[in-house]
Amino acid sequence: MTKRREWFALAVVVGACEFECDRLERWTNGFQRLATEDPISIDEKTPPLVGGIIYTANGHLLEEMQKQNRIKSNQFPSHLIDDLKALDLMDVRFRFELGDAKRNNNFTTLSKTRLVDDPWGVLYPMNLRRHYPPEIFEHLSLYDMPFALKEPTLVWRGATTGQSLPGEMTPRKQFVFGHFNFSDRIDVGFSSIEQGHHDAIPYMKKEVPWKDHLRFKYIMSLEGNDIASGLKWQLLSNSVVFMPKPTVDSWFLESTLIPYVHYVPVNANFSNLLDQLDWADAHPYECETIAKVSTEYAIQAYRTTILDPAPRRRVLKLVLGGGRLEKFY
Repeated sequence: MTKRREWFALAVVVGACEFECDRLERWTNGFQRLATEDPISIDEKTPPLVGGIIYTANGHLLEEMQKQNRIKSNQFPSHLIDDLKALDLMDVRFRFELGDAKRNNNFTTLSKTRLVDDPWGVLYPMNLRRHYPPEIFEHLSLYDMPFALKEPTLVWRGATTGQSLPGEMTPRKQFVFGHFNFSDRIDVGFSSIEQGHHDAIPYMKKEVPWKDHLRFKYIMSLEGNDIASGLKWQLLSNSVVFMPKPTVDSWFLESTLIPYVHYVPVNANFSNLLDQLDWADAHPYECETIAKVSTEYAIQAYRTTILDPAPRRRVLKLVLGGGRLEKFY
């Protein structure tokens, strides 16, 4: 039996069908177990938890901190406690990270996001409300329109979030600085200034509500502090997403999206953006097909996240295996 088939066999034991096994393998980074080693171990004296720091705790400690409002409600997933209780795993200690994560860890850690090449991150849907709002389907049915009726323009609005090496611009600044008022086919600008990027103030534009994005055929998706948080509703819409190849994964598994199947790819430095716009304008049937296929993909992600807690509970059941740093094979 191959290692991959051994993984699948193990996943079936915890209740997954073979269809889910590939996702389980990706969410758990090869069915890794969570580590317990950590210098910051939570106890009753631990100050309020913040994003960007790795902690170690069990469900009982997390539930107590939640009751004491020592964890930000917009970062801590209350459904994690429900899942641990349902699996009778409240006593098991594990490593976790709140907030945006865009770095490689040295031990297996439960987190909202991870770098695509991070061998240790185990994914869990930390912020369901923000990233998977259930009312999005109703809103899209009210405001979206057929692809053929949309304006042939590429639109983007967002904040000046993101990370870069010293002396380099963030991807968002590189994109907006290079394409602001560049063409009547491209409507881009910053809607808010964050993280001290005051040099971007001249590149601000009036905010475009998400429902007004739906007037346009093409929507740019750009990673910020970690993932592009609007990518899900953009894929659900009848518009076509343009984006560079994802560098960060969340529960949505952005890196599994396929160029020209789920989105129109652009280079990381945006050098081929106009060529890709030309291609899209010349291939309306292909673009409409991309929009339909990406919608089907996004609907599947919602089903495994909002409507059914079983997949995320299977992940916890697989990875909370005593804290040893080992694979399941």
